[in-house]
Amino acid sequence: MNAAGTNTAVVAPQAKRAAGGFTLVELLVVIAIIGILVALLLPAVQSAREAARRTQCKNNLKQMGLAIHNYHDTTRKLPPGRVGEHQKTWMALILPFMEEANVADLWDDSGCFYDQTYDFRTLEIAGYICPSQNHTRLVATAKVKGKQGHSHAGFEPSASLGGGWSGSISDYRGVGGSSCIVEGISAQTNGPVEASVHETGTIRPWDSSTKHFLDGAMPDPHRDNDVNWADNSTKRSVRSFSHPIAMKDVTDGTSKTLLVGEVGLGTAESSHAFNGDHSPTLNIGQGPQSEFDSSPEWHFCERCTTPHEEGGDSGFGAAHPGIVQFLLVDASVQAISLDVDYRVMDAAATRAGGEVYDFNGSHLGCYGY
Repeated sequence: MNAAGTNTAVVAPQAKRAAGGFTLVELLVVIAIIGILVALLLPAVQSAREAARRTQCKNNLKQMGLAIHNYHDTTRKLPPGRVGEHQKTWMALILPFMEEANVADLWDDSGCFYDQTYDFRTLEIAGYICPSQNHTRLVATAKVKGKQGHSHAGFEPSASLGGGWSGSISDYRGVGGSSCIVEGISAQTNGPVEASVHETGTIRPWDSSTKHFLDGAMPDPHRDNDVNWADNSTKRSVRSFSHPIAMKDVTDGTSKTLLVGEVGLGTAESSHAFNGDHSPTLNIGQGPQSEFDSSPEWHFCERCTTPHEEGGDSGFGAAHPGIVQFLLVDASVQAISLDVDYRVMDAAATRAGGEVYDFNGSHLGCYGY
């Protein structure tokens, strides 16, 4: 009570909130905002990283293209897909032009792939690996099947090395040609016959005795006529070989003909880069890719980033979202959509088919439909 006799309430001063503090609600709001920002930024960061990896992969292909051109300048021919069974592949032949001459010199010409040292066979070439591929291994181990006639054991000589022969891998394969049947090749004689592509007796040139018939820029030399074997009894080494194709033979145009493409993870991790036994080239297009693939319509592998049983995906593909990158004969690199009409790829694979096509269009394909 004051002097006037009235009651006056005494109000206590309000306690001041601690300076710089947050309430629980404010803290939760801040955390939520940070979470939203991270969610928005993470795809952008991942996209930027993939763009960088894709650029590096493109550069790998470009360097291969330049190396192949330098190889052509030196030999006046394009490299064959392989010199022969268990012999050098195109990836081994161009090593001196990939600034890997010291690696190339390690190949012992007195023997084949299986006669090379373990250290050489498993050398990893950075330019043959796509940075977007999530590899579990960079060395493939595979048993030799049916090669004992060439005096090769089925397994690595040293039992400590595991269940098969070892070799470094590659995420790239040459384009051997179209998957269409090649007209006029007899399965019985391996020579030209009067037959249509639909007639029984014609073949797709896939096995070791017919790959020189491939219609792409990387067929093999004819193993009986164009390869001079140093030892004809075992064919373990090659004295010389004749190149099958030069730039002048690519009459469809060097900027319109596929040369090298990316492959899926399963294919890469099941094959040796320098071993002619391991399909250094693949066909591409409307038909099955190889004698081991009976798919009625084939183009890019469906599970390119997932290794799976029986050697993995059989075909071209990549870890890049939505596209596969291909090197063309003129050394340019083309990113091709996974949705491309695979009949177009038949046309792009041939060196002298006379086809007119566009990667964004369509084509009649092998059988005119």
